[in-house]
Amino acid sequence: MSCSSETAVQVPLFDLTEEENPSLETAEEGSECSSRPVGAHYEQPSDVRYRDAVQSAIAHPLRQGYGKQAKNFVAAVFYNNELVIPYWHVSLIKAIHYLGPDNVFVSIVETRPDYFSGSERIEFLAARRNRALGPPMEGGYDKVVFSNDIFIEPDILVEFLETNDGNYDVACGLDF
Repeated sequence: MSCSSETAVQVPLFDLTEEENPSLETAEEGSECSSRPVGAHYEQPSDVRYRDAVQSAIAHPLRQGYGKQAKNFVAAVFYNNELVIPYWHVSLIKAIHYLGPDNVFVSIVETRPDYFSGSERIEFLAARRNRALGPPMEGGYDKVVFSNDIFIEPDILVEFLETNDGNYDVACGLDF
């Protein structure tokens, strides 16, 4: 089964007629697009401190969200990630329920690299990252999140944004 853009999961932010109780669609149970690959998953108690708040925000979303009203810019660069994007997309939408859709802007760029290595590869990826960053040059954002082909959890994205209670210049997640 392929998880092309035609089969991407649709998760509406709000049912505008009933903003208090939107329906949250999910991918078919057991489908290749809906589940994270099987592998080791390590979780510490501090890793889940936003999990209940995110779940509550999904059940009862507010346009302004439940966070600190920070303006967040998500810049993502992908290449041939049909297995990652549906999971990433659903997780991002769930995190946006908590952060508030008025507080999040998302820019996605798909790269098309030929095989290359060394400094050419780094220069190419930096150019793609800068292309994804184009829109915030005109916005006023408090936080910028760079993402790529990772299986992110919505509460972990919120946790990442709240690193050191949001008091940092740069934070870097680790992808094991």
